Amino acid sequence: MLIKYIRMHNIRSYISQEIRFPDGSILLSGDIGSGKSTVLLAIEFALFGIKRGDLSGEALLRNGKKAGMVELGMELEGKEIAINRKLKRTNNGVVQDSGWIEINGKRLEASPVELKAKVLEILGYPDELLTKGKDILFRYTVYTPQEQMKQILLESKEARLETLRKVFQIDKYKRIRENALIYNRDLKEKRRELEGKASDLDAKKALMKDEQTEMEKDRAKLAAIEPMLVAAKNKVEQTRNKYLEVEAKARRLNDLKREFRVKEVDLINKADQHQRNSKEIEALENEMKSLQPGTLQKKIEESRNISVQVQEKNRKLQDMQKQLSHVGKQVAQLQARIGQANEIKAKISNISLCPICEQEVGEKHRHGINEREDSKITAAKDEIDKFLKAESAMEQQMKDAETEIEAMRKKERETEALRIKWQNYERNMERQKRISDQQDALKKEIGAINVAKNELSREIKALQNTESEYMALRKQLDEAIEADKKIGIEYASLKKEAELRERLISAVKDEVASKEEAVRKSTEIAQYMNWIDSFFVDLMSTMEKHVMAKIHGEFNELFRQWFATMVEDETLSVRIDDEFTPIVEQDGYETDIGYLSGGERTSCALAYRLSLNRVINDLVSTIKTKDIIILDEPTDGFSSEQLDRVRSVVEQIAVKQIIIVSHEPKIESFVQNVIRIRKNEHISQIFA
Repeated sequence: MLIKYIRMHNIRSYISQEIRFPDGSILLSGDIGSGKSTVLLAIEFALFGIKRGDLSGEALLRNGKKAGMVELGMELEGKEIAINRKLKRTNNGVVQDSGWIEINGKRLEASPVELKAKVLEILGYPDELLTKGKDILFRYTVYTPQEQMKQILLESKEARLETLRKVFQIDKYKRIRENALIYNRDLKEKRRELEGKASDLDAKKALMKDEQTEMEKDRAKLAAIEPMLVAAKNKVEQTRNKYLEVEAKARRLNDLKREFRVKEVDLINKADQHQRNSKEIEALENEMKSLQPGTLQKKIEESRNISVQVQEKNRKLQDMQKQLSHVGKQVAQLQARIGQANEIKAKISNISLCPICEQEVGEKHRHGINEREDSKITAAKDEIDKFLKAESAMEQQMKDAETEIEAMRKKERETEALRIKWQNYERNMERQKRISDQQDALKKEIGAINVAKNELSREIKALQNTESEYMALRKQLDEAIEADKKIGIEYASLKKEAELRERLISAVKDEVASKEEAVRKSTEIAQYMNWIDSFFVDLMSTMEKHVMAKIHGEFNELFRQWFATMVEDETLSVRIDDEFTPIVEQDGYETDIGYLSGGERTSCALAYRLSLNRVINDLVSTIKTKDIIILDEPTDGFSSEQLDRVRSVVEQIAVKQIIIVSHEPKIESFVQNVIRIRKNEHISQIFA
């Protein structure tokens, strides 16, 4: 893993800052309190988030700000990775908000816990660190805060050993031993259960043997009764076949009797019909005689032209009505003439001057006009009298015509009645013919029915013994079925008993097999328990000792080398005892670390830290943070000569990226890159 950049927004003394990290050795330079360690805390926060009791949100979020953010960019196994974490202030304190992780441009939104799980995965750290508050591997291989550098030297040997067990993942051997003992207790309980399960194995075997003996007896009984059952079924089958044959004859007999009864009924019905037809023919003949068809036909023929005569009379009557109407019009015209003449006479008698020529009208002229008009009146009256006489004659003729028409219509109605009688006569003739034809057909049908009855009687007589034979076979079949049923019930009962016994034997056999398997497993478990107690637990202890011995040897050698590099004093040396406690020797005598100078104590702590880093990276193959180390104020209390030795330390740390935090200006000459940090008015910034 190589860090490429970090962006901080409202993180402690930083408001908004981006820092780029090149490869090689890097110094974060600045005065005490300028914000150098904040960068390291921000890196740790970006990777693992808030850690309760160690790295809180209140310690990271800038005072007075509601939200903050850290984004860390890094390179890992050729992948470009960016991690973004957020802080927000709530009524209950500062908490983490959802963030994201981006790998080769593919971004994944995630909760704080999901981010930590993903980071542990890509760094190759164990999954169990997800639920632990402290990131031990990171703290002992990559970055240890300044105030915790000497802690591992000063804490109790028990706490130190426990910490180292976790760091080197050696505590797994202890867990394996503990789990093996727990597993052994579980096996012991399981063995007790298996022994209890198999306690009645002998009784079950005896039961199975007894039931198998009874099963043989059941099979012998079944073998004896099976031929009886087959014989009974054969008898039922044979009797049923005979019964079915006779049953077919009985059905045929019933069908014949039913058909015979139908023929008898049909014969009676047709005889009755024949008798009714004879009576109807007789009645029709009497009725036709009463009609006197010769006389009737003659009367109809005589009155055949009455309708034509009525139509002719009606036409003449209409002509007379037209003439009478014309006479009326003529009389009206003549009366109008008389009126005009009287009007002229009245006018001429009352005027003295002519209204046209205005000449005086003389008495002679007036007299001449009166004579002329009187002549017109007389002529008109004569014509009216003539028309009135003609009208009277015509009215009489019309009355006579109407009387004749009425008489003719009466005769026409009588003729219609005669025609209806004639139609009835013709229908009766047709009816008589149809009935006569029907009578002939009935005679033939009655003859055929009598023939069929005789044939049916013959067949019925031939089958007259079928009913008694049918009843006898019915009884035999019932008896055969009953016998078969009785034997079948006995056979089924025996077979059911045998099946139940067989299932019982099968169940007991399974139970015996299960109990034998329990005995086998109990024996196997006893072997497992003995193997765990006598071999496996001791093996884990031996493996732990071998691993610890290897770690101890490598650790001790590295610890002595690093200390000798930083402290040039032949009388002063260091080593670690069997419990990884640092031992300081001066002039061949052990001395307490507390008696060392500040620089010597720091050198001892740094040597222990660098040794621990190298051994962890060598032994824990899965971690992917071997290319980087971060040193936070590693030269606290160093003399000028010791600071010169730091150059050699930096050169000997074989990693691709070293980030050193220090306020010592001299260290700038030991590194390849310097990042200067300055705080102004409580705000930290990077400057050239």
